[in-house]
Amino acid sequence: MFGAPFGLLIPLAGPLAGPGAGLAFVVVGGFGVVAGVVVGNVIKSSFRQMYCPRELMGRVSVSMQFVNYGTIPLGALIAGVLGDSIGVRPSMWIITGALALTGLVLLAGPLRRHRDLPSAPPSPVTAG
Repeated sequence: MFGAPFGLLIPLAGPLAGPGAGLAFVVVGGFGVVAGVVVGNVIKSSFRQMYCPRELMGRVSVSMQFVNYGTIPLGALIAGVLGDSIGVRPSMWIITGALALTGLVLLAGPLRRHRDLPSAPPSPVTAG
């Protein structure tokens, strides 16, 4: 969530005067996005390992990977069509702008009221 806005530095690389400043924007923007992804992955993996029952961990992990990696070809297709139709730089602005706004989903939805993550799944209700 906090690393995504750094992606907005990447499309700024071209209009800046001098190749050194543009390269610095790409490096800083890329590093910020990657650092945010790494931190997010550690937090999500730790929560998943703590919350999910041991016997379901394989299914949960594979399902998460399927969703994450399964959207990569779709994103590549959209980026290719967008880049071909409106140009590379406007496409980068749209994609990095959308990336920067992804954190708003957490702030606008019902999760904004939850401050603490649950430490265990809810107890199953037994018929009695």
